[in-house]
Amino acid sequence: MWHRERAQRQIDALLDAAEAAIKRSEWALVRERARQVLTLDPDNADGRFYLDAAERGLASGGGGSFAAGSPAPAPPRGSGAGLNVLPAGA
Repeated sequence: MWHRERAQRQIDALLDAAEAAIKRSEWALVRERARQVLTLDPDNADGRFYLDAAERGLASGGGGSFAAGSPAPAPPRGSGAGLNVLPAGA
């Protein structure tokens, strides 16, 4: 049980880091953090969402569709595999 809790804390921290990087339009960092999430939990919907967003941001020349300073997009709720990640403040 504690392994799952520990992994969830790591996933939460990585998703927080990805969200902060989105606000700065640092798409390579978003991609790296999302991949780390998916390494820990391959079915994590939030990690998949952020990875897809990072790929779009990088493909568009780095600026992405989210302006720096604007709020990060809301990821889908739940991540499958019994690990649910809620956005901060939820």
